[in-house]
Amino acid sequence: MCGSVLMSSANENTARLAVKLSEEFNDNVQLVPNPDGNVLLTTLSTSGEFTSRKETMTALVRAQVNANRYRGASALNGTDIILGGSLDKEYERDAIGLAVDYVRDSTRASELTQTGLVQAN
Repeated sequence: MCGSVLMSSANENTARLAVKLSEEFNDNVQLVPNPDGNVLLTTLSTSGEFTSRKETMTALVRAQVNANRYRGASALNGTDIILGGSLDKEYERDAIGLAVDYVRDSTRASELTQTGLVQAN
Protein backbone atom coordinates (compact mmCIF):
# COMPACT_ATOMS: atom_id res chain seq x y z
CA MET A 1 0.00 0.00 0.00
CA CYS A 2 1.39 3.32 -0.99
CA GLY A 3 0.74 6.30 1.33
CA SER A 4 0.16 9.84 0.18
CA VAL A 5 -0.28 13.14 1.92
CA LEU A 6 -2.96 15.51 0.72
CA MET A 7 -2.52 19.20 1.47
CA SER A 8 -5.23 21.78 1.30
CA SER A 9 -5.23 25.53 1.70
CA ALA A 10 -7.69 28.39 1.61
CA ASN A 11 -7.31 31.92 0.35
CA GLU A 12 -9.62 34.66 1.68
CA ASN A 13 -9.85 37.93 -0.27
CA THR A 14 -11.65 41.03 0.94
CA ALA A 15 -12.24 44.37 -0.77
CA ARG A 16 -13.76 47.43 0.91
CA LEU A 17 -14.58 50.67 -0.87
CA ALA A 18 -16.02 53.86 0.62
CA VAL A 19 -17.01 57.35 -0.52
CA LYS A 20 -17.77 60.19 1.90
CA LEU A 21 -18.93 63.74 1.19
CA SER A 22 -18.98 66.34 3.96
CA GLU A 23 -19.45 70.09 4.28
CA GLU A 24 -18.34 72.39 7.06
CA PHE A 25 -19.10 76.08 7.61
CA ASN A 26 -16.48 78.29 9.26
CA ASP A 27 -16.73 82.03 9.89
CA ASN A 28 -13.03 82.38 10.87
CA VAL A 29 -11.01 79.69 9.07
CA GLN A 30 -7.70 81.54 9.60
CA LEU A 31 -8.28 82.23 13.32
CA VAL A 32 -7.60 85.97 13.05
CA PRO A 33 -9.03 88.69 15.36
CA ASN A 34 -11.00 90.36 12.54
CA PRO A 35 -12.29 87.72 10.12
CA ASP A 36 -13.09 88.96 6.63
CA GLY A 37 -15.59 86.39 5.40
CA ASN A 38 -17.34 83.09 5.68
CA VAL A 39 -15.88 79.87 4.29
CA LEU A 40 -17.62 76.65 3.32
CA LEU A 41 -15.35 73.58 3.19
CA THR A 42 -16.43 70.65 1.01
CA THR A 43 -14.48 67.41 1.40
CA LEU A 44 -14.83 64.39 -0.86
CA SER A 45 -13.05 61.31 0.52
CA THR A 46 -12.63 58.05 -1.36
CA SER A 47 -10.93 55.03 0.15
CA GLY A 48 -10.27 51.43 -0.69
CA GLU A 49 -8.72 48.44 1.03
CA PHE A 50 -7.81 45.01 -0.31
CA THR A 51 -6.80 42.13 1.95
CA SER A 52 -5.64 38.65 1.01
CA ARG A 53 -5.16 35.98 3.69
CA LYS A 54 -3.79 32.47 3.64
CA GLU A 55 -3.01 30.24 6.59
CA THR A 56 0.45 31.71 7.11
CA MET A 57 0.47 34.92 5.07
CA THR A 58 -1.52 38.18 5.01
CA ALA A 59 -1.22 41.00 2.47
CA LEU A 60 -3.00 44.35 2.82
CA VAL A 61 -3.12 47.37 0.48
CA ARG A 62 -5.06 50.55 1.26
CA ALA A 63 -5.49 53.95 -0.38
CA GLN A 64 -7.37 57.13 0.48
CA VAL A 65 -7.75 60.45 -1.36
CA ASN A 66 -9.31 63.52 0.25
CA ALA A 67 -10.18 66.50 -1.96
CA ASN A 68 -10.70 69.65 0.13
CA ARG A 69 -12.30 72.66 -1.57
CA TYR A 70 -12.85 75.96 0.26
CA ARG A 71 -15.54 78.26 -1.14
CA GLY A 72 -14.53 81.73 -0.04
CA ALA A 73 -10.82 80.89 0.45
CA SER A 74 -9.66 78.97 -2.61
CA ALA A 75 -5.98 79.45 -1.68
CA LEU A 76 -6.52 76.77 0.99
CA ASN A 77 -7.70 74.12 -1.50
CA GLY A 78 -5.73 70.90 -1.39
CA THR A 79 -5.72 67.17 -1.99
CA ASP A 80 -4.44 64.67 0.56
CA ILE A 81 -3.21 61.21 -0.46
CA ILE A 82 -2.69 58.34 1.98
CA LEU A 83 -1.29 55.01 0.76
CA GLY A 84 -0.24 51.98 2.76
CA GLY A 85 0.44 48.31 2.67
CA SER A 86 1.67 45.43 4.75
CA LEU A 87 2.85 41.88 4.28
CA ASP A 88 3.05 39.38 7.16
CA LYS A 89 4.41 35.85 7.01
CA GLU A 90 4.21 33.36 9.85
CA TYR A 91 6.50 30.39 10.30
CA GLU A 92 6.36 27.61 12.85
CA ARG A 93 8.34 29.60 15.44
CA ASP A 94 8.78 33.04 13.88
CA ALA A 95 6.92 35.77 12.12
CA ILE A 96 8.18 38.48 9.80
CA GLY A 97 6.39 41.55 8.54
CA LEU A 98 6.83 44.55 6.29
CA ALA A 99 4.77 47.75 6.42
CA VAL A 100 5.00 50.71 4.03
CA ASP A 101 3.11 54.02 4.27
CA TYR A 102 3.02 57.20 2.19
CA VAL A 103 1.21 60.39 3.19
CA ARG A 104 0.86 63.58 1.16
CA ASP A 105 -0.79 66.15 3.39
CA SER A 106 -1.73 69.44 1.75
CA THR A 107 -1.42 71.38 5.04
CA ARG A 108 1.45 73.82 4.83
CA ALA A 109 3.64 72.21 7.48
CA SER A 110 6.14 75.08 7.66
CA GLU A 111 3.42 77.57 8.59
CA LEU A 112 1.68 75.18 10.95
CA THR A 113 4.93 74.40 12.81
CA GLN A 114 5.94 78.05 13.23
CA THR A 115 2.59 79.67 13.99
CA GLY A 116 0.03 76.98 14.69
CA LEU A 117 -2.08 78.62 11.93
CA VAL A 118 -2.40 78.11 8.20
CA GLN A 119 -2.67 81.43 6.39
CA ALA A 120 -3.65 82.00 2.77
CA ASN A 121 -1.04 83.78 0.64
